[in-house]
Order: sequence, then structure tokens, then C-alpha cells
Amino acid sequence: MQGFFDRFRSAPAELAPANVDVEWDTAGHWRSWEAPGNFVVGESHYTEALTALAGPPCAAGYLIPVTVTIARDPQNAYDSNAFRAEVDGRHVGYLPRHIAAQLAAPLDSIGCAGFDVCGILRGGSDSAPNLGVHIWLDRRLSPGPEIIQRDEAGRVSWPPDEDEGNPNAPGLLRGKHFTDYVEKVKNLRRNGQAAEAEQLLLELIDATEAESKAKGLGVAPWYYEQLAVLYSKQGEKDREILILQRFAGQKHARGATPPRLLERLEKKKAARAKAAGEGGTPD
Repeated sequence: MQGFFDRFRSAPAELAPANVDVEWDTAGHWRSWEAPGNFVVGESHYTEALTALAGPPCAAGYLIPVTVTIARDPQNAYDSNAFRAEVDGRHVGYLPRHIAAQLAAPLDSIGCAGFDVCGILRGGSDSAPNLGVHIWLDRRLSPGPEIIQRDEAGRVSWPPDEDEGNPNAPGLLRGKHFTDYVEKVKNLRRNGQAAEAEQLLLELIDATEAESKAKGLGVAPWYYEQLAVLYSKQGEKDREILILQRFAGQKHARGATPPRLLERLEKKKAARAKAAGEGGTPD
């Protein structure tokens, strides 16, 4: 059967076979496919299910390949043509009405109660916490209708940024941006947990340097300064100088802190040189 509306052509008088390997989600080739469609609606009503599938909001968000079951829902009180979208048995939304209207009668006529397609769970970042479901209606994981999208309407922004959904993206530490750890650092220092603060600051410095290298940004000086102060209070003058030298070797953003840290470095080096010349230890 052909000629459904102006966006899709469907020929479900005989179901087309699956055309995607069952291990499609493991190799990552889907990132180079054509853009999926925004063909699942109502996800905001299924936030609990989507969060259970993906996780709570995080810095990088989520980009998770999933099998999406398109299941007929003829008893739906609002639309007798309805099709549910399900992931791992969880209801996450519906096909839009105009697509459901094109598919319901032909699929009902051959007793097809549903079919599986490739999809992704997308979103859930700290800045954009809503999760959505995008699907490739033409990439079948089970026998289903052959659906051809006639134009680009409904396609989502694609391909994804390489850092999207990546918990190890530059600037992140254990899935959170390094700026999210400021209060934790302050609490550790306030509670006298110097060793824990040092370890965390070293990891955060690695994170800001990774982001700086990847994006051409200046490093965040606060983390170097906090570690320098910590070493100073412990009497670790050489380690203080080393962390300041490490900062000096990075790209710097504008602001008052970088010059202040560079000045501190020169003073500490001068004090050490003076103490060495006098045969003593710098204050």
C-alpha cells in the first residue's frame, strides 16, 4: 500500500525483513548513519521510565543506542490508531498521530501488532535535563513495514558531537564537569581532609588541562591556586613551586588570577634561591 500523506511511503501488505544486524549497537557505526527522526512524542510524561533507562542528569548527557518496540495500542482512549514506543518493556512515548494514522489500518489488516527499530535515548545533560527518544523507522530489527521518509522534516540535529553522551569527555571527572567539584574541594579543606583534597585537586587539574587542550581554552586557575595554598600550609615549598610551574606552562585565560599566580611563582622561586644561597630553608 503506497501514497500515505506527503512524508512517508509504506508498503506493509507484506512485512519487510529485518535489515539491521542485532549487534548494531555495539560497534558505533550508527553514529555515521543518516539522522534519526524525532518520531516519538510525549516523552515528558514518561520521565521516570527514561531516567530508569538512562540515568539522572549528568554533565555530558546521554546518547544510548536502544531497541525501540513500536507496539500497536488499539484500545487507546484518545486515538484508536495509536502505537506505543517501548524500550526494554518500558513505555516511553507514542508515534505521532499522523504516522500512526498511516500505519494502523495496513498493519491491522495483516495482524502485525508491532515491530522493532533502532533508536537512541538522547539528552539528560545538566543544562538540558529532558530525555528524548529518536528513532530510525527505516532500520528494522524485526520484520516490519517498509517506511521511506520522503523529506527531511522530523530529522534531528546530526551527527552528534563526539563529546555528547561521553562521560570521559575532556573536562569531565567521573561524568561531572570539573567546575561541579568546587564545593567538594572547599568542604574537604574545611574538614581538614588535606590528603583527599590534594588527590581531588590533582584530578581536577588533569580535567581542566584536558579541556584546555581539546577546546583551546585557558585552564581554570582556581584549582592550581588551591593546591598551591594547601602545599604552602603543609610546608611543602618544592611541591608548591612545582604546581605553580605546571600552571605557568598552560594556556591562560584573561583575568587577575593568572598574573597573580605567576607572580607568586616568581616570589617562591626567589625565596628558595635566597635560602639555598644562605644555606637555609625558605620560609
